[in-house]
Amino acid sequence: MKRFTTSELVSYLRVAVEVQAEGAVVSDTGYLAMSDAQLEEFIKVAATNSFSKYPLDKIPEDAIYPIILLAQRGLYFKLATIAAPLYNLQADGASLSRTQIFEHYMALIKQIDS
Repeated sequence: MKRFTTSELVSYLRVAVEVQAEGAVVSDTGYLAMSDAQLEEFIKVAATNSFSKYPLDKIPEDAIYPIILLAQRGLYFKLATIAAPLYNLQADGASLSRTQIFEHYMALIKQIDS
């Protein structure tokens, strides 16, 4: 059975994260600026929550995909929170606006959940 290093798991997570919306590239400097250590935390949380009996460097090969999906979901929530819409309310007529980036991450989270 293959053992995955932490750096391999981080690389898989980097590759798994989508930074494009349908037909348009979503600007995502927050994700691109994240260090390997920051991405490793998402993997650790996902592994601890779902496969706590295994240390990070001894996760079975068949558990890697679910862990990467859970880490990806956690990362999307973090990025969606950063890009959360700011509501501009005005006294003479309220208007609400949402950012394309926020909507993109929420759609990706729904895909993972399904």
